[in-house]
Amino acid sequence: MEIKSCNPIFITKNIIIFCWLSFVILSANQLRAETFNIQSIDGKAQVINILLNGEHEILTIATIKDTLRLKNCIDIENASVWNKYFIKIIYRLHAGSGLNVLQMMILTSKSDKIYESLHITSLFKDEFIDYSKEHVSTTQPDMISSYQVKINLLNSNPSNLKLKVHTKTWEKIRDNPKKNSNKSYDNILNFDTRKNIFYGGKVKIAKSFTVYNPKTNQKKKQFIEARSYLINLGGYNYYYLDDYWYSLGGINDLSKFTYK
Repeated sequence: MEIKSCNPIFITKNIIIFCWLSFVILSANQLRAETFNIQSIDGKAQVINILLNGEHEILTIATIKDTLRLKNCIDIENASVWNKYFIKIIYRLHAGSGLNVLQMMILTSKSDKIYESLHITSLFKDEFIDYSKEHVSTTQPDMISSYQVKINLLNSNPSNLKLKVHTKTWEKIRDNPKKNSNKSYDNILNFDTRKNIFYGGKVKIAKSFTVYNPKTNQKKKQFIEARSYLINLGGYNYYYLDDYWYSLGGINDLSKFTYK
């Protein structure tokens, strides 16, 4: 039987083409771009672009004159125009094992500037497996806890907007079902037409926090004295300071959601 030799140049060319196509496909999967047309709060037509860079886990939101960014975003679950004045984005965070975390961002615009009207955790689900037990099941978690938020806009006029927020929490313990819990809360958020944000109340702050800055990826001890907008949703607290939303966690830890 005669075995014919292959052309090495032909093989090399095919390998190069295959690698190039693989790179193009990979790049396409790592980048996701969408364009939305809304009506800004001042009544003008506004184009807002969003771009997810999956490789670097950075989500960018931009108009012609303004840009907003956030980190640790691995996927966009949903992005849509909401009541013509807003864009609602639900995105997935890079979380640890057994964790499922989604965050929700409501955006609007005025004079080509992007306003972060709301930024909260919309889903936090934890499936905990106790590996210290003698018999460990990897398919049945020892405890499952869930926190979920749903929102509904009550009015359509920007001068009188209100947001209804329904929060549901539940916990299931496999070995002690009597301790299972299921709770729900309803909140009404007002809309500030000057800041263009939804809020639950206002509070005066005068204390030290450990503040996380996503732009520098660093934490810094900082004394904050200010009057802040506040949202409390089922134990999750958010502050609006210097035109940015922060989440409160741990012992006086403030984490800034976005940066420019």
